[in-house]
Amino acid sequence: MNFEYTPEELTLFKELETAVKKESPSPEALLQSLTNIGYTALSTNGCSSALPAAQEKLAQWQPHLFLAIEYSLRVAAPLIQEFAPEWQTTAEEILHGKKFISVAFSPSSQSAPALFAKITEDEVTLSGFRSEIPHAKNAHAILTLADLENGDSALLLLEPDTPHLSLTPCGTGLYTLEARGVTLPLSRMILLAPKKSPQKRYETLKAALQAAEATGHSAAAFYQAKKAAKVRPEGGKPPIAKQEVGFTLATMYTLLQTSRLMATHAATAKASDAAMTAACARVFCSDAAKEVCTSAISVMGDQSFEAGGPLERLQRVQALGVEMRPTGQTREAIGNLLLKY
Repeated sequence: MNFEYTPEELTLFKELETAVKKESPSPEALLQSLTNIGYTALSTNGCSSALPAAQEKLAQWQPHLFLAIEYSLRVAAPLIQEFAPEWQTTAEEILHGKKFISVAFSPSSQSAPALFAKITEDEVTLSGFRSEIPHAKNAHAILTLADLENGDSALLLLEPDTPHLSLTPCGTGLYTLEARGVTLPLSRMILLAPKKSPQKRYETLKAALQAAEATGHSAAAFYQAKKAAKVRPEGGKPPIAKQEVGFTLATMYTLLQTSRLMATHAATAKASDAAMTAACARVFCSDAAKEVCTSAISVMGDQSFEAGGPLERLQRVQALGVEMRPTGQTREAIGNLLLKY
C-alpha cells in the first residue's frame, strides 16, 4: 500500500485535525467544516489511500459523530447514486455538506416484522420496524428499504418528524424506527427493479466503514498508551524502558499498521472484490482494536478509565462487534463468499 500522501492530502489532514478537535460540534457544524476542507469530496476510486486515513483520524478524534457523518457520506450517498438516480439532487446535497442522511436497512430482530410498504393511487403506507440507525433523530432524512406485497422492494426517504413514525434509542447513538401506518407521497419512494436489492451493497459499504472506525479506536488507544509509557516517574525509568512494556507497544503498533493496510485495501478494492475485502477488514480490524485497547489498559492502568481513554474505546469496539451485524455473521458471510472462489 502507498502511504506517500500528496502535499494536498497532508494539508487536508492538518485542517481535519483543527476541524474535529473543536469542543462538541453538532453533526451539522462538523459536516460543514469537513466540506470546507474537502473531506466530503474524498472518493474511494482506488487511486488514493487518503480516505481511510482521514476516516481513521475522524474516528480517533470525534468517535461519537463518526457514524453520523460517515453513514451519510459513504453509505447513503453511494446507495442513492447507484439505486435511486432520481434523487441525485439529494446525493449532491449530502456531498456538499448541506444535508446528512441516516440509513435504516437492518431489521429490528429475527422475530420482529420488517418494514412493509403498501402503494395506493397517490401515496404509500408504511408499517414495521428498522433498527441500528445512527443519529436518526438529528438526520435531515432517513434512507430506508421496505418490502412490497408482491415481493419487490423500494427505497424511501423518511423525515424523522413524520407523523406515526417513532424513533427509540437502542445503542450508543443508534435508534430503532417504528412505523405505524406512516403515509408518504409517491415522490418519496423509488421502486427497485425485480430481484434488485441494495442490501448487499449496503453491507459492503458498512463493513468498510466499521473497519475504518475500529482502526481509529486502535490508533487512539495506541497513542495514549505510548504517551503514558514515556512519562518518567520520580526517581525511576519510564515504563517504556521495560522490555515487557516495549514488547506490548510493539505488538499494538503492528496490529495498528496491519489494520491500516486492511482498511485501505477495503476502501480501494475493485468492485468484484469489494464484498470480500470489506468483510475481512471488518473482522480483522475489530479484533485488532479489541486487543490494542486491552493492551493499552494494561499499560496505562488507572489512566485508562479517563473519558476518551482505552476503556471507553474498548467498550465502543465491543459494541461494534454486535451492533449493525455481529462479526460472527460477517465471518459467516466470508465463508459463503469463499464457496464461490
